Amino acid sequence: MTMPIPKHLRDSGVQSPTIRHRWDDWQLAQVEEPLDDALVQRLTHLSQRAILAFATGCAEWVAYRFALLNDDPAPWEFLEAAWAMQVHVRYSGYGKGTGWAEFAAPDDDDGDSVQARWTGPVQGPISRVLIVLESAIQELAWHGAEDPAAYSQYVARSAARIHKLAQHVMPSDANTFDPWVATVLARLEASFPVVPGDELGDVVPREALDLESDFQIERTEMWVNNFLAHADRANPFLSDPPAMLEPIEDDADFIGTPYVFDLRADRAARQASAAGHAHGGADHDH
Repeated sequence: MTMPIPKHLRDSGVQSPTIRHRWDDWQLAQVEEPLDDALVQRLTHLSQRAILAFATGCAEWVAYRFALLNDDPAPWEFLEAAWAMQVHVRYSGYGKGTGWAEFAAPDDDDGDSVQARWTGPVQGPISRVLIVLESAIQELAWHGAEDPAAYSQYVARSAARIHKLAQHVMPSDANTFDPWVATVLARLEASFPVVPGDELGDVVPREALDLESDFQIERTEMWVNNFLAHADRANPFLSDPPAMLEPIEDDADFIGTPYVFDLRADRAARQASAAGHAHGGADHDH
């Protein structure tokens, strides 16, 4: 894994080997619902990419909380891919590897399937937040332009679900997650509010969630390019560059150079997409 662990996680004190939270892989509603409606509404005032960034940051807390009890690198590899997918959905699952849901899916013909390792009070919460995160990223990328307001609500509810799961599994003696949430939400609200007509918004660099970083929005392109340049190409969840460029029917094309980010081109693509939908037609519909 090449993605560094931010200082707010390293200093959080959440890596307890003790498990006190309840968990039933077949009764997830007991810990996921009801959602915090106030949080959902607050999130809908952010750009869609900012909501996804918040959700991914919360998922990182879950992965880090269980690091003493789960040494499989797959969650962090997928989180690296999730940050890349927020730049473009084709950064994961094209040419090699698979998505998290498929990776963790049961195999009826294999008694020692991957699924057997992603249940229970440790691996179960990790897998669940990554499944919710992956679904939010993909659904937004494939269908978000069809009804931006509805998908902002969908992504906000997904983020609130991940937030609630993270709260549920945090050790009771480590009161560090909630203060991080409060500060990060305020930062995102100041820097990445939703803009009518451009609900997706600019890419949010991971540094926006690192409270120890000297965050400056003007450095977004540099930070995103640095992240992509250092992404682990051996990561099984990250796509091969040639496959990202292949034309696929009913799928969004990748325009540009894989693993290179151009902020102006990204903004132009969003404007073109919005104009296309305003005229009643979408070039791609997954």
